[in-house]
Amino acid sequence: MLPVFISILSSWALAAPSSLKPIYTVTPGNNSIYLLKTTLDHGFENTVVMRRTQNEKELEGLSTPLNTRASIDPTEMRDDRVSPTETIWDAKNEWNEHYEKLYSNFVHENATTQFLRKHHIKIDCADLAFVLRWIFARIHYLPMASHSASLTQLITHRSVKEEWLTLPKHEDWSQDQRFRTALQFVLNSTFTHSLYEDLYPFRITQENIRPGIVSLEIRTHSGHTVVLKSKSTHIATDPGEAVYGNTPAREAVYTASATYLERYDNPADGGTFYYRTPKMNSDGNITLVKKEEMPDYSLEQYSEEFKKKSHGFHVFILSAEFYFGVAPDFAVYVEQAMKEVLRQIDDRVKIVNEGYRYCKKNDCSPNTQAYDDWSTPSRDARIMRGIDLVQTFAGWSYQTPQGKKTNQVLKRYYKTEIIEDEYDNVLTYYDYYDNSTWGNRISSDPRESISRRWALKYINNTGAFIIPRAKYVYTPEGLVLKQKVKL
Repeated sequence: MLPVFISILSSWALAAPSSLKPIYTVTPGNNSIYLLKTTLDHGFENTVVMRRTQNEKELEGLSTPLNTRASIDPTEMRDDRVSPTETIWDAKNEWNEHYEKLYSNFVHENATTQFLRKHHIKIDCADLAFVLRWIFARIHYLPMASHSASLTQLITHRSVKEEWLTLPKHEDWSQDQRFRTALQFVLNSTFTHSLYEDLYPFRITQENIRPGIVSLEIRTHSGHTVVLKSKSTHIATDPGEAVYGNTPAREAVYTASATYLERYDNPADGGTFYYRTPKMNSDGNITLVKKEEMPDYSLEQYSEEFKKKSHGFHVFILSAEFYFGVAPDFAVYVEQAMKEVLRQIDDRVKIVNEGYRYCKKNDCSPNTQAYDDWSTPSRDARIMRGIDLVQTFAGWSYQTPQGKKTNQVLKRYYKTEIIEDEYDNVLTYYDYYDNSTWGNRISSDPRESISRRWALKYINNTGAFIIPRAKYVYTPEGLVLKQKVKL
């Protein structure tokens, strides 16, 4: 459905001054990858295919081969070790509210690309939620347990393969080779669906919405994971910051507005959760406390009452704030959401460029690891969700006194063209929206040409959004940065 504000602002879009130049320029040449580069992808996690290469599965300085998600054999692991010398670490403490508060601070301070690069840790979509929790538990000698991809087996701080027993331990987690090997094993043995089993939905309170909570989107064979990094104290103008990983696995944390923590109507589709607590049973085995027995367990976020009190808002953070009667400045949120979409679109350039170069030399057929790594279906879908979010915020704003301010924001953003091809045709933001929404013309297939990936043949100049991003020039191997464009 077309945005309600396109018709209102179409005259502004079509009246863009000639001095505003396109952001991306395409010159004649071969296929390459071309427009933008997204951040939120791809989140595709396959329960059968492990997408990392062998050297990606091993941390620097560690040579122990690690199992893939598809080949975890419970008989390879022992979880009955009681001697500290035979475990990954000795759990000297127990989880409580004190440690949960420390964990929130830990996430706020360390959920960064700098942290991953410093410690040489590559992550993909769901990995960030595991990395942060496992490292924190190791630092504070707390018990830890996560479901493997089988969804039945738990990997705990006492789960040790025989060959790990020869790896030296160290007081500093970053130098503890046994822990580092085990951590990578955890990352290779888990995915979004297994993470879902480790979490529980909680009661909506100001205190419970804090750094470290996890938002999951559950798909049939995949999903997407987002972690809240910071909660704003000024919700009217700032929803806070969320973080996530991407594929292919990189030493990188991607950031987004906390509005990307979505609210779902059904727990099976996803939701916002927190970690279940590991505990020692009377038989000596480690399990996770049942979801229903966790403090503040609640399905409130899925209830009709919550939807009604939060005006049916589909953003979890905003839903919760609406629930407490705090109304944000939607004009500010419109601008933030627009910038986030532009950043994601710009991010798509890199992944498309890299994928095109890779797939020219390698097999990227569907159902291969390479296809999972370099295709962009989830990225593209998330860009569209971002566009929908802009529309949602604008629609809400028009029902408030902030509507005039929102018009001013959109007017400023609706004037610049995005891409210019070799025939001086211009692809606008509206063209991108139109091709993605109606014709399904923008391709997610990494084997396609650059023109096909961006649907350049369908340029129609029907509208324009301003893209305050870097200008790129098209080359046979992808877009090349040329100059900065400022508002």
